[in-house]
Amino acid sequence: MAYNTPVTSTTNYGVVKVGSGINVTNGVISVVGNETVNTYLVNNAASPYTLDSAGTTPNYYLGVVGTGAAITINLTAGTDGRTVVIKSEAGQTSDITIVPNGAETIENAASYTILAATDGSTTLIFRGTNWNVV
Repeated sequence: MAYNTPVTSTTNYGVVKVGSGINVTNGVISVVGNETVNTYLVNNAASPYTLDSAGTTPNYYLGVVGTGAAITINLTAGTDGRTVVIKSEAGQTSDITIVPNGAETIENAASYTILAATDGSTTLIFRGTNWNVV
């Protein structure tokens, strides 16, 4: 994604230049990083599924395609700022139970459930010892 701006400064573009994630070249501000995200579909046969946190593109989006029995997603140990999106794909009939790692919590609770009837989704962001629901 890029935004055209006047070529006068690397800081006077109406945005804050943040670390290495924003480049300014010839008056164009480009947001870099996270161009590729790892997506994965989880079904009943894969339940319980443990979130992949290895490699250069750990799971970012989990689509759940279940029928009937609830599907469990186990989170691995959180790292500050990690973001995960979990979505019940349209028309699915499995509730999704998300379980944090060890003593970690989700909204200060031992688990979090997405009801299949809602075709719901949740975005989780890890901070300290708690996954926050956005």
